[in-house]
Amino acid sequence: MELVENVVAAHSLPARAKLMHTELTLQARRCLAEPALLISVMDNLYSNAVHYGSESGNIRIHSYRHGDQVRIDVANSGEPIPAAEKKHDIRAFLPGESPA
Repeated sequence: MELVENVVAAHSLPARAKLMHTELTLQARRCLAEPALLISVMDNLYSNAVHYGSESGNIRIHSYRHGDQVRIDVANSGEPIPAAEKKHDIRAFLPGESPA
């Protein structure tokens, strides 16, 4: 998916500054989606993965077919999202709360 690769490229400077490595495994190379919305979602997920990921950490982006859908997973090697906050994790610009 060229779109995913473009989002990763757009955030390459912050990722490199944190010495992060991004692994792309794009088994599903195409999907039917509104490009602007998909870019917005991917930009939010990837920028959060960079921002909240650990120094010298890894980010993994994996796309695959699931029935008639394409799923895209974005994961980093940082702290997991607390269970209470997971229901909000798709909202743009909603960072998790830091522990006290």
